[in-house]
Amino acid sequence: MNRLLSTLAASAILLTSAMAQNIGVSLAYSDDLFLTTLRQAMEQRAKELGVKIQFDHAQGDIGKQLNQIQNFAAQKMDAIVVNPVDTMATPKMTKLVTDVGIPLIYVNLKPAEETLPKGVAYVGSDENISGKLQGEEIARLLNNKGNVVILVGELATQAAVLRTEGVEKVVAKHPEMRIVGKQTANWKRNEAIDLMNNLLVAGTNIDAVAANNDEMAIGAILALHRLARIQRPWSSGASMQLKMRSVRWREAT
Repeated sequence: MNRLLSTLAASAILLTSAMAQNIGVSLAYSDDLFLTTLRQAMEQRAKELGVKIQFDHAQGDIGKQLNQIQNFAAQKMDAIVVNPVDTMATPKMTKLVTDVGIPLIYVNLKPAEETLPKGVAYVGSDENISGKLQGEEIARLLNNKGNVVILVGELATQAAVLRTEGVEKVVAKHPEMRIVGKQTANWKRNEAIDLMNNLLVAGTNIDAVAANNDEMAIGAILALHRLARIQRPWSSGASMQLKMRSVRWREAT
């Protein structure tokens, strides 16, 4: 399902490339599994269209990403695609690009503006639905009873807030389900590993893990494997906009 959103992002390039020959893309991170898939799909689509595409990675630095966008604008790119580090910075990004009349497309994380100006678009899913689907799948796997931990992305992003709320609303509907932990791992695999290690070492009884993205879900899986705690069904869900995946394990030994 990662390919679904990637294909939509590639289609966004298609929409702006009728007269475009050069497209600049700024991605939040270079080591994120989903963003790697996204980049590969965009590269393939650009190749099919005969469009030149230039990628930069902000590595989680808002200032760096703003500089990348400014550079794309100075190079007079025909279109700019941005996967924002922090959606609170998108109004400034939007102004930078629209002031020079270049089409701008946000991908995966919805920009903070309530209404986007002409020439600016967003490609992604409804975050509420992502969280809801994730919560419903976990409830199904647990037969509507059990303890759930939520690994949250960056709190400043609407995606983290809404995906988390979606899971919480589903859990609240089931009297025998409860959230025993909700902690921020900032979309990062290593931070998720550390958080899960701490919870497990503390003896927290966990039946399912709901992660806001793939990287944190993978971190949870690795922590469980390392501590040999895969002794009953576990569920780790990762929703990346149009993606909701659940992984279930049974007794490993």
